[in-house]
Amino acid sequence: MKKLISELKLHPHQYLIPPMSEEDYHNLLEDIRQNGILQPIDITYNNVILDGHHRVKAAKELGIKEVEVRIPELLYVDEDEFLISVAMNRRHLTEGQKAVLANEYRRILSKKLNEDKNNDQPHDEKGRFLPISATVSENGNEKVKNDARRIASERWKVSERKIMYVHEIEEAEKTRKRK
Repeated sequence: MKKLISELKLHPHQYLIPPMSEEDYHNLLEDIRQNGILQPIDITYNNVILDGHHRVKAAKELGIKEVEVRIPELLYVDEDEFLISVAMNRRHLTEGQKAVLANEYRRILSKKLNEDKNNDQPHDEKGRFLPISATVSENGNEKVKNDARRIASERWKVSERKIMYVHEIEEAEKTRKRK
């Protein structure tokens, strides 16, 4: 399906994804100029961009008015996890950038796990996210494990230590700004 570029909206958490380098963006721009946009833009039902922010930016710059879009089914993930997942799995990110994204996922997950715990919502028996929740089995009993850093570390293959380090830096920065 096609959508007008003017109908597409930026995702509120798009800022989480590190921008392309100037060289990579220039290469993308030239490729789109020569070949068009080859990969559909992933959007929500409300026309919010989940994946393809750089392609949309390039399309605007090149005067492209309409792009191919698709709406992915988000069965076991929510929008934020999808946004982070495509960045972690497709982009060439530095270890530091991956740690920042994993820490952001930890923050989102921690909030959602606490909401789930308070709402006593059910969890998948295999430990899959329903969206952004986790279950672990301990002696045959299912329980919510509010260990967002461990889950983020395992999910994104970033050490817990690196995630903790990024979190500590953010907390120190918040404290510095308050003074």
